[in-house]
Amino acid sequence: MKPELTIALPVYNDSNYLRHGLDGLLAQTYKDFQLIISDNASTDDTPQILLEYAAKDKRITIYRQNENIGMVRNFNFLKSNAKSEYLMFAACDDQYASNFIETIISGMKKEPGVILGFAPYQFIDSTNVPFGEKRYYDCSGKNAFIRLLKFIFHYDDAKVYGIFRDQAIEGISFPLWWGVNKNSPVNPAFAFLAYVLEKEIFAFTVMMFSG
Repeated sequence: MKPELTIALPVYNDSNYLRHGLDGLLAQTYKDFQLIISDNASTDDTPQILLEYAAKDKRITIYRQNENIGMVRNFNFLKSNAKSEYLMFAACDDQYASNFIETIISGMKKEPGVILGFAPYQFIDSTNVPFGEKRYYDCSGKNAFIRLLKFIFHYDDAKVYGIFRDQAIEGISFPLWWGVNKNSPVNPAFAFLAYVLEKEIFAFTVMMFSG
């Protein structure tokens, strides 16, 4: 049967973090997922590490690009190959609580109108030491104007790494969101996230449903 969740992991020369990231995703208490990985023509040990993990876990599917297609196309390639009810983008240099996925999806099931669930998070350095304040920006609300207003005052593109209802974002392309675009003072990710906020309910399900 088709898994309930697709985790989409774009990678490029990520051998320094890849094992750690894969271990964290595969150790989730929630198990009903497929992990699709698009290797954007890496030149380090990334391909070998991916093959090693795929041989141990049948939930992993690897795609390898023949040439570097850029970050944006790599994300959208993965999105086009996700066929589950829920979609989650992941980054191999992120850490996840073991119940991250389970908590968010269980909350989204209780609230069918929620199309994007996320959690409080904190930045870590290259040695996995946390720094700065734990971040939590609540952009939820039943009124579209209120959601957009809260988003404008507390914008944060990290929410792209939450869990989406895939059908709700069908046909939407994921733009470049890290940093300011070379040709514009506006970060294009905010436009995409604003669309999500306007269309349906946005919620931090970890905070809402697990205290």
